[in-house]
Amino acid sequence: MSELIPAATEFKERLLQLALDGLVSPHTRRAYRTALDEFLTWAQYQQPSTLSKALVQRYKTMVIAKGLAPATVNQRLSRNFHSLTRESTALVLLYCEFIGMKAAPSDAD
Repeated sequence: MSELIPAATEFKERLLQLALDGLVSPHTRRAYRTALDEFLTWAQYQQPSTLSKALVQRYKTMVIAKGLAPATVNQRLSRNFHSLTRESTALVLLYCEFIGMKAAPSDAD
């Protein structure tokens, strides 16, 4: 697998910082960073490369397959998707576009 090009890595780091902005606890920051970084890294190698509900479901299946406790699976998903602000979500979509991943049309906004 190829590594991210430096510009993409820098963009990803800025995105992670934005998503963590406002979180005070170092433990919470570390957990959120780990969960979001895991998703973004995993997602860039998926086919088809479309950010969609189906991709999120495949990610959930992958996390469950790791044998993690249900509470841990829920935490990973919530940290990645429910806690991001609209601005951060928009930047996730921009990042995905930057690395060549398409975004599926949203059903709800």
